[in-house]
Amino acid sequence: MGDGDSLHAGSRFGPFELLQLLGEGSHGMVWLARQSHPRRKVALKILKGTLADPQLESRFFREVELLAMLEHPGIARLYESGSVATATGNVHWLAMEYVEGRTLQDWASSRPAPRHCVALLVQLCQAVHFAHTRGVVHRDIKPSNILVDADNHPHIIDFGIAAALDRSDLTRMTVAGSVLGTLPYMSPQQLDGSQPSDPRWDVYALGAIAYELLGGQLPHPGLTTAVSLLAAMKILDAAPPVPLGRISRENRGDLETVVMKAIAREQDDRYGSAAEFANDLQRWQQGLPVSASPPGTFHLLRLFVRRHRALAWSGAAIAATLMLATVVSVHMAMAEADARRTAELRLAERDSVNSFLTDMLLSADPELGAGSDIRVREWLVGTNAGYQSRVATLPAEVRLPLAKTLGAALLHMGEPDRAQPRLNEARQLAARLYGPESPATLAIAIDAAQAAGASQSRAAITTLRALQAQAGKQGNAQQEVDAGISLTSLLEANGDVEAAFKVATSTLARARASLPENAPSRVSAMHNQASMLKLRGDFAEAAPLAREVYRKRLAMLGPNHPLTLYSHNQLGSILERLGDTAQAEAIYRETLAARRAALGNESPSTLATLNNLSGLLIQRGALQDAMPLLDELIQGTRERFGPNGAQTLMAMNQRAYALEDLGQLDAAEAQLREIVAIQQAQGGPMHPERLAPRSNLAMLLSKRGKHTDAIATMRAVVADAGTALGEQHPYVGIFRSNYGEILANAGQPAAARVELQKAQAILEAKLGPDHARTRKNAARLAALGAHA
Repeated sequence: MGDGDSLHAGSRFGPFELLQLLGEGSHGMVWLARQSHPRRKVALKILKGTLADPQLESRFFREVELLAMLEHPGIARLYESGSVATATGNVHWLAMEYVEGRTLQDWASSRPAPRHCVALLVQLCQAVHFAHTRGVVHRDIKPSNILVDADNHPHIIDFGIAAALDRSDLTRMTVAGSVLGTLPYMSPQQLDGSQPSDPRWDVYALGAIAYELLGGQLPHPGLTTAVSLLAAMKILDAAPPVPLGRISRENRGDLETVVMKAIAREQDDRYGSAAEFANDLQRWQQGLPVSASPPGTFHLLRLFVRRHRALAWSGAAIAATLMLATVVSVHMAMAEADARRTAELRLAERDSVNSFLTDMLLSADPELGAGSDIRVREWLVGTNAGYQSRVATLPAEVRLPLAKTLGAALLHMGEPDRAQPRLNEARQLAARLYGPESPATLAIAIDAAQAAGASQSRAAITTLRALQAQAGKQGNAQQEVDAGISLTSLLEANGDVEAAFKVATSTLARARASLPENAPSRVSAMHNQASMLKLRGDFAEAAPLAREVYRKRLAMLGPNHPLTLYSHNQLGSILERLGDTAQAEAIYRETLAARRAALGNESPSTLATLNNLSGLLIQRGALQDAMPLLDELIQGTRERFGPNGAQTLMAMNQRAYALEDLGQLDAAEAQLREIVAIQQAQGGPMHPERLAPRSNLAMLLSKRGKHTDAIATMRAVVADAGTALGEQHPYVGIFRSNYGEILANAGQPAAARVELQKAQAILEAKLGPDHARTRKNAARLAALGAHA
């Protein structure tokens, strides 16, 4: 190993074989290298010089450890770091993930359409926001630090090293007119150096990249040739950036407003976080109103006064007066009828929304309303009740976001009946304002159809198929995926598992081909696919997908977000079916506690986890632990879904199972017969969960010596399961195993052996030989042989 001057392709540097020099800067060089252990290609950054100060060296490596925790698809990971001894001292290195891709400049050279640029920018903002939540500010985001892979996903490389050094209380890393960072992408505050690192510095850099991608030039082109900080500050103070819409007409309107907000001169005028920037970009993608608004007259005046603060007081006052008159004149000249109406509606919308939400939030005050412990669902229901009286007189443009937001929130909190009127209203308003086939109208129509599916499932399914086809014709991948997600859920709820699986599979393929890796809709499509795989009995295939969904939502939304809990609960149910009951129970208990706290005991989500946990405890024989949960479950489902609701019947089935294990056979049989009678009276499609009470009843009848009834009941269950699920479904294997047991108890060993052998083949193929269900069936076969 030699020093930096002796390194060349083919030479070794510590545990690395150097393959190709990728780049070189003032602080170090980056090589494509092959690491020996583990064997992999890495981007190896070798720092120039040494860190002779022991305290500085210690701080540097503490920061490296922090950066190694930045596990995000949009950030090239730091694998490890170390040093190699040279004649002049220790040379430090960083081994980072090697990303196959081209730089952002190369990607942009083909002049991609604005929608493709925005899709990439959303991913960039999400990755930067993730780092900010871990306490790391990049400080040098620029196109050369971003690689775009073959799937058009960006990866930030060399993430956070500048910020890490800065946080170690080094000097400002400036020497004689140089500065750490790249001038055209640095915010004024970063250039000024009078304030500590701030996430809004990175927001500015992201905005500058957005401006360049969409407009083809930098906000301040002169910064590329600035030779000092003083020169750079003079350029920034001389004039604001040209509005994006003036250099690129296709970006006029909301997209221009969003980008200009990100590069606002004042930190407080920018987005407060990269996530807020991403949210507005996504709203533009979906054809929805953005939160940003164009700068007003006094904002422009303030910028003018700051740029001319060197004038004498009298001169500044005259200049300010003239500037005010000029700005007002320009503003009046530009404020034609449409522009004025837009501005007034924006103000009215914000004032009305603020007033509405303030009134509703005050309802949670113990002095004014329902008490300080009011939960989200209770607050939403109360807000909905007072909605009409508060918004009836508002303009349609103001009512639209209120109705849409409230309706969507109610829908996702398990209140489809209350959500439907709000969403129907929002859809009608959007159709009137933007047209019946606009992206904004289509997005609301998808939610409205999903809400309608709770009571009119067939009509809603037809509507969603039409909406999905409409989105496909328009090339609107986002809403095509969203319609597919809702359609999958309705088909599954209607018992058509195979149709739901086909839609889920095609929807996920569309999402993977068209949406960013961490786009919420893409993650939801993954969740649906895992759910369908579980229902089809493909538990081993469902498990890794469910884990990935949970990991993504945990990273993006946090541990207590409803969607994170939804994914965690699903993962638990899949692990339970794979036989990992210990981990499943831990997941259920954690999810149940979080859902109780956030959603309340009567939430459908809380009750679903309660049902899962009580069922698992019964299977384990922990009846004393299960019974209190079952009592709560029965009461909660009856109050929430009615005495004959599907969830109530599932809860009753759980209790019948427990009663049987407690030896209360009369009570258990009566409970099961009641469930079966209600299901038969209701009719409808044969959902897999509806077969369980009939199977349990057949097993109980066999246990009580009522063999004829038991055989007839179980034979029908096996036949219905085979028709509804397919002969190789693991549920069919379980039901055949039960049927074999019933036949054996009835003194029909030959027929029993046939059923048990069929069951064994299915269970071994679907669940594996070590699964509890497979072993249970094998024991039944063995017992049958022992008594032959």
